[in-house]
Amino acid sequence: MKKYSSFYVLLFDSGPIHLDHQLNSHIKQFNPNYCSKLVWQAYFYGSGNLPVIRAIGDRAVVPPTNLPTSFTWNYTPHSIGRY
Repeated sequence: MKKYSSFYVLLFDSGPIHLDHQLNSHIKQFNPNYCSKLVWQAYFYGSGNLPVIRAIGDRAVVPPTNLPTSFTWNYTPHSIGRY
């Protein structure tokens, strides 16, 4: 049996859903969504009990350039190289 993160099950257990694309400050609200917010939510909700993402309030905007600073110290991504 394949094991999925709780984030995946929450969004896709009852079939694919449509997410509206819109920039907003409700970081924990699934719809509407935008690219870096979706990545942030995947790590926030999909990491189980691991402290992967820093705790923030319910209102924030996470631009793509700020994603690396959203991680806690033990889980900070590192640049391997450029393409």
